[in-house]
Amino acid sequence: MVLVLLALAWCGYSWVWPQAPLVSGDSGSYMQLGAELKAGHLPRPSQRTPGYPLLLVLTGSERHPSRILFHVSLALHFCALIIVVHLVRWLCGPGWAATAVIVGLLPPYIEPSAYVLSEGLTEFVLIVALALLLRWLFSGRLAYAVACGVAAVAAGFVRPTYVPLAVLLGVGALVCGVVGWTPRARIGALARGAALCAIISIAAFGAWAELNQLHFRYWGITTLGPYAMATKTATFVEDLPDRYAGLREVLVRHRDRFVTEHFTDHTGQNYIFRAMPEVLALYGNDERKALRALEDANLYLILHKPMSYLIDCLKVLPVYWTPVEGPLILALPGPARAIWALLQMVVVALFFVQAIALGGLGLLQISVRLQRQGATVWGSRSLDPQLLSAYAIAMSVVLYTWLASCFLAIGLPRYRTPTDLLVLFTTLLGLAICREISATATRLAVSNSGLERACAE
Repeated sequence: MVLVLLALAWCGYSWVWPQAPLVSGDSGSYMQLGAELKAGHLPRPSQRTPGYPLLLVLTGSERHPSRILFHVSLALHFCALIIVVHLVRWLCGPGWAATAVIVGLLPPYIEPSAYVLSEGLTEFVLIVALALLLRWLFSGRLAYAVACGVAAVAAGFVRPTYVPLAVLLGVGALVCGVVGWTPRARIGALARGAALCAIISIAAFGAWAELNQLHFRYWGITTLGPYAMATKTATFVEDLPDRYAGLREVLVRHRDRFVTEHFTDHTGQNYIFRAMPEVLALYGNDERKALRALEDANLYLILHKPMSYLIDCLKVLPVYWTPVEGPLILALPGPARAIWALLQMVVVALFFVQAIALGGLGLLQISVRLQRQGATVWGSRSLDPQLLSAYAIAMSVVLYTWLASCFLAIGLPRYRTPTDLLVLFTTLLGLAICREISATATRLAVSNSGLERACAE
């Protein structure tokens, strides 16, 4: 049945969106790196990592997006959805799995596949890494740990946000072992697997950074770092000291001009991309020197105005969770757009409701166990440890993406889309856990009531 629904969805979206894949503002930099990789010549360190550009090369889309790219992106989303459905069915049951299928095939979840952007590929490698981690966690086979580390490294090469993913997953697996959600005898194996994931990650990203150092005298896997830092200091860039006077004048002028530019969000955060040509000219068109100066200047601002930086980050925390509307959704009639926006808000609302409920219960559980060793809250000892492990690790990836997107970048809702299936997965697991706790509490209440009546008689 799932395969039939996927086939119908494939035909339907191919028919409804004949113009896909569409080019957006960030597509050009991916396509440029793809063309350079195909030519076998990298003239400069790139803003982008090579993961998604390689997919563009494989689908012949490095210069002009091909229809094949759209179909491959659809296939990647469907594969990720199949994995999520399998995990939900395994952990929660077929009813929850059906919900995952239906929601995961709706337009807001499919739309990222219709653009020349890395969101769809990122979603796929994230889901694969999580599935391999869970297999490793409960089988103990080191091969799954290696495969998980490779998938996590792939996620980092597709999207630099996930460079620490292998370490995050390894630590998550180790924590699950320590709290008793996996057999105690496997803690040593989990520690070795976590260390192996970290080694694979450090070796892969270190090698790419070293290649950039050898060829371009720039140590790093991407040049986007200074740009991202500049987006977090846009509101107080005029506080740069006089030793940055020339750079300060260029940045402030472009920031002020971008704030009043028509058809923008009028925050000025992304001004740096318009200012960079003049910044390069200021430093004699030496890109390495300009990037280093920009990085030093923004690091100074963050360290000397930490509260201003923190305020700017906190402002975008709720923005990250607002509905995503790309050109394809915007082309729909108003009622349809309202339905898809409402769907996204409902999923986000359910995500936070169950997260707050389970977070509060978790704190209460910790408090009770500290006072009375081995005690549990509302019979929570009966909960499936596999369900708890999957929930905790998926939640850690979702929360990490949220915080990294808002504290290291501008926190656009689009940055959430690679984790939308994970948000859905976590929400369904959380609701299943809440239902199990409620059922256990009800059974205990009925049992205690029967015991009281028996004693009274």
